[in-house]
Amino acid sequence: MSRENKSYVHGYSDNEAKRLSVQAKTLNKILYGDITYPPGSLVLEAGCGTMTVIEGDHGSAFFFPDSGFAKKDIECLVALQKKAGGDALIGRKLYPVLREAGLSDVHVSPRIIYADSSYPELVEGFTKKTFTAMVEGVEEKAISSGIITKYEWDRGISDLYKTAGENGTFCYTFFEATGKRPDS
Repeated sequence: MSRENKSYVHGYSDNEAKRLSVQAKTLNKILYGDITYPPGSLVLEAGCGTMTVIEGDHGSAFFFPDSGFAKKDIECLVALQKKAGGDALIGRKLYPVLREAGLSDVHVSPRIIYADSSYPELVEGFTKKTFTAMVEGVEEKAISSGIITKYEWDRGISDLYKTAGENGTFCYTFFEATGKRPDS
């Protein structure tokens, strides 16, 4: 996707590049730590045989303290991604997507990210600098499109940050799917 495509929801700003870097560092072991291949296996690029896909699902965000305002902010991100042709709920759909793409031997497993103050690196790296930062990145589009007011937006972001507090919790699910091309 070109940098000129302004409809891309996550954007290509310096802040987005930093957020994606933090996300990769924070989640690397959780998402990829148990991926193993038998001795002698060849690891192929997508489209060349065996395929592994890891996608999140914004509808899987659960947190405490609960907040309707925070949920509405997340719904704005989902709606804006849909409007731009994306699918923020794709994680839960990986099995049918891969089957419809003609892959066989499809398996999907959840990769749950859970953060509370006993996991400070996940609170900082995922709750604050990955998920909440991603939601914050669509503020201007969400408000200017009229799907949320500035007051509602600010309250939701404030409430998302409360989930990163001493007694807050945050849970999110990525889905890992593998499949094989029938001719491989």
